Amino acid sequence: MVALEILWSWAKEAEINPEKLLLGRCERGETAFHMAADEEHLDVLQKLRAWAVEAPLNSDELKNKLLISKDIFGFTAWHGSAARGNLEALKLL
Repeated sequence: MVALEILWSWAKEAEINPEKLLLGRCERGETAFHMAADEEHLDVLQKLRAWAVEAPLNSDELKNKLLISKDIFGFTAWHGSAARGNLEALKLL
């Protein structure tokens, strides 16, 4: 988790748009939220959620984008958590 903290602080110093970081996707179309939820990394998911709230954006718009963001297969982070029966991740999402 220390690496995430360092990357977030560097991004803030470089004045990188937080929305682009939070909604950035890998080659499978997954955001960091998808990956954290799929791998059941609740501490990472909680940190990402806190940063999404902290981001100086329209919070409702950002939350909607994060909650409905789909990977290349059409799955949201909710799908992955639900498929694994991860109630704690679902609560955080």
